[in-house]
Amino acid sequence: MAGLNCGVTVALLGVLLLGVERLPRGAEAFEIALPQGSGITVHIKLGTSTVPAKPCYIVISKRHVTMLSIKSGERPVFTFSCQNPENHFVIEIQKNIDCMLGPCPYGEVQLQPSTSVLPTLNRTFIWDVTAHKSIGLELQFSVPRLRQIGPGESCPDGVTHAISGRMDATVVRIGTFCSNGTVSRIKMQEGVKMALHLPWFHPRNISGFSIANRSSIKRLCIIESVFEGEGSATLMSANYPEGFPEDELMTWQFVVPAHLRASVSFLNFNVSNCERKEERVEYYIPGSTTNPEVFKLGDKQPGNMAGNFNLSLQGCDQDAQSPGILRLQFQVLVQHPQNESSK
Repeated sequence: MAGLNCGVTVALLGVLLLGVERLPRGAEAFEIALPQGSGITVHIKLGTSTVPAKPCYIVISKRHVTMLSIKSGERPVFTFSCQNPENHFVIEIQKNIDCMLGPCPYGEVQLQPSTSVLPTLNRTFIWDVTAHKSIGLELQFSVPRLRQIGPGESCPDGVTHAISGRMDATVVRIGTFCSNGTVSRIKMQEGVKMALHLPWFHPRNISGFSIANRSSIKRLCIIESVFEGEGSATLMSANYPEGFPEDELMTWQFVVPAHLRASVSFLNFNVSNCERKEERVEYYIPGSTTNPEVFKLGDKQPGNMAGNFNLSLQGCDQDAQSPGILRLQFQVLVQHPQNESSK
């Protein structure tokens, strides 16, 4: 009876066994259906982190392959030749959204296809949104908000958000983020690429963000960081630890409860060799009569600030022969008042 059941399973799948290799008993079949015109492409491929001792294959249409690409309008049925495909394969789901050809789908972003129909693999959902240079795009993150991490760091639950912007044909890395932080919104213009990585064992079935239409922000990006109480946040300039784009402007907006105070400290920075203009940070500080207050990166930064404030990083025109790099990693500490000094 067991042999009969195995034969029926193989027949139903339409799979031809390669040589004497047999599929695992009860191997699960997957069907991924991508609607025509959805702009979604799915790639299943070998991962790069481990090299298992025994190979595993994707079995589809009587073939054993190590890579499968599924385009809009297709609905293949496939299975795996091993019982632990998560140790061998990863899956990438990319959706291209061109807001210059038609209306942009603003609002809550859905995971498509649903994680319930996908194989249990490490998976990355990628949304690549293209818009006109004059159009602002805002990513809004629901609770829990995001926490930026630096090079070599990882997220405790394995869930990461990699966010990039676009300057003409150049991709600019805004940053990599975990959950449970203070970042609530990121605004860009001309386009945005968001990659959400979920480990195979994670039950998450929502994207956790929405896209909104905004007017031109006239800078590379704006990151909003919301503090509900005491705490700290570490943030970095675009492309960190590589160089910030030449002569660009990036702004961080901080929302701080009125009864608390905020202090800024620069953890790591480099300045480039400027040919024109001067690299600087600018603060819009509540109650200041000299807004914006301008500081060099090597100056002591403001402390014990009451209420909301903005911090902006302004680049310069770099020396073509020896440009150097501008980069900044800083921390904002929010706590109860320490004294009445504003600096």
